[in-house]
Amino acid sequence: MQQNVSEKDNPPAVRMIALDLDGTALLSDHAHISRRLRRTLQRAVARGIRVVPVTGRIYSVLPKDVTSVPGIEYAVTSYGAVIYALKERRTLFSACIPRQDAEWILRLARRESCYVEAWSRGRIFVPDDQFRRIETLPFSPLHSDVLRKIGTAAGGSADFWAKHGEAVEKINFPLLPPAQKATILGKLAQCPRLFFVPMQSGFEIVRAGATKADGLANFCRLLQQKGVSIGMRNILAIGDSEGDAEMIRKAGIGVAMGNASRALKKLADAVTLDNERDGAAAAIERYALSGCA
Repeated sequence: MQQNVSEKDNPPAVRMIALDLDGTALLSDHAHISRRLRRTLQRAVARGIRVVPVTGRIYSVLPKDVTSVPGIEYAVTSYGAVIYALKERRTLFSACIPRQDAEWILRLARRESCYVEAWSRGRIFVPDDQFRRIETLPFSPLHSDVLRKIGTAAGGSADFWAKHGEAVEKINFPLLPPAQKATILGKLAQCPRLFFVPMQSGFEIVRAGATKADGLANFCRLLQQKGVSIGMRNILAIGDSEGDAEMIRKAGIGVAMGNASRALKKLADAVTLDNERDGAAAAIERYALSGCA
């Protein structure tokens, strides 16, 4: 563990590990975890610590290398919009974008001639004219792979809204030039019901109150209903991107990966190694499995 960021003097007992996936738990292939991390997660589960993937991904593209770890039973997906039971394959909680806001966003995208995606119920819906040319668009290899797996033509607007209008978890603008990004963000910022997650070439939108921190808090409330008392102070949160900032700030112990941005490292309680050098495993061993946690 790198100690260039001060640690909390009296870290609380860790009873849950909130683990971001891409850039954190996963290696750079975005599909696999290391053997050391798998062993570390199994040790945590054996000690009664809940391990919860917390990710911007939709539940249908969670990597099997993570969901196959024995004892990982739930995931917080689409940032914090959905809490998903993995074995039961069902949604336990959702905080989707209000329909009128989702419709407004997609109308704005059409007016501005932007590529846009609506993530809902395990699929990525793309306007028909844009879906026909997705193979020609400059997505990252990961995003291209996800679209090949779950990308879907939205069909007519009336048909889409009839089927999915109340269940849009996330809207994604992944391909925006800087000037257009600023223009669209300026217009969308008028709506207080939305939360924006910046990306290098665009941004993603979820409902306000659907950050990763909110998803974890809602998951804790669900556990409370089952008689399991875990609060945010009992969570070790590990991440690498701006989308992880709220959960790292609000968790009992927040750890930034070595490959995280400078801003996230400054916010975190500690900084670990990068995702290719078992940074997540090192953080769990230090804060959840040592005698200090």
